[in-house]
Amino acid sequence: MTDAVCTGIPRRTELLMSYSHVPSATVRRALNVVVRSGHFRADRGYRVERRGVSGHEFLYCLSGSGYVASDRRRFRVEPFHLAWLSGFGVHGADQTAPWEVLWMHVEGHQVEKAWEVLSVQERPVFEGLPTEARGVFQDVNDLLANRSSAADAALNCRVAELLGYLVASREAAKPRKGHDTSEVDFAIERMAGDPKRSWRAGELAKLCGLSERHFFRRFKLATGLSPISWLRRERINLAQGKLLESAKSIKEISGQVGYNDAFFFSRDFKRHTGFSPSAYRHSDRRASMPSTKPGETQRHD
Repeated sequence: MTDAVCTGIPRRTELLMSYSHVPSATVRRALNVVVRSGHFRADRGYRVERRGVSGHEFLYCLSGSGYVASDRRRFRVEPFHLAWLSGFGVHGADQTAPWEVLWMHVEGHQVEKAWEVLSVQERPVFEGLPTEARGVFQDVNDLLANRSSAADAALNCRVAELLGYLVASREAAKPRKGHDTSEVDFAIERMAGDPKRSWRAGELAKLCGLSERHFFRRFKLATGLSPISWLRRERINLAQGKLLESAKSIKEISGQVGYNDAFFFSRDFKRHTGFSPSAYRHSDRRASMPSTKPGETQRHD
């Protein structure tokens, strides 16, 4: 197994707990297994890059904030959010409010299947989890600290319990059954096709043949967002791609995605991603550059 390459772990990062486990080959074939777990409090500049790491890493944010990068996009992680990384990816702490994290590294067929079913590659951050999710991480640390002959079976149950919470979180984020959301599909298509345009709720409601009030309710039900919040998210997603794929200035890109003022664009961009546009561009390019000499390689434990 290839270790995570830690490109920046300041000395003041506190490793509060760290455990490792080597299950037997039989246990690995039959159960979900936890091979490492722990609890750390990051300092500013904490950043870990995964390069071809086997298994899956779950990070539960207790306080502060951080980010994960997956599929060339960054996602903000705030208190009580869970981030899920597999294979390649980056996670790091917020510069102003570094996070405190419970984490575990898991392997198993059930986890692999859940990764695919829940489309984690596209959406690696889970919100709205019950408080019991935090308890799963705490139980895993306790089981690895006080290992018994039944530990592997108990760890398998804890992992299955966590996956259940993640499935429930994704199901809760879907539109409610029995509600017809097709009434606003035309508005969504029009905004997605021309995100630069200054769309107004009244105009969109008219396109859908609805009153403005009814349109707003239906849109929120279909997407979980207000029309303006949805449009801002689309603009920021579009800007992320432009920042990585072109050398155009921040001002040019802000105009291309519908912002008349580069200051407000930068403010919205940081609110959605946790990075300023320039920091986002610089960090991604630096992470994608091949190393010319061996980097520092460490495990979390």
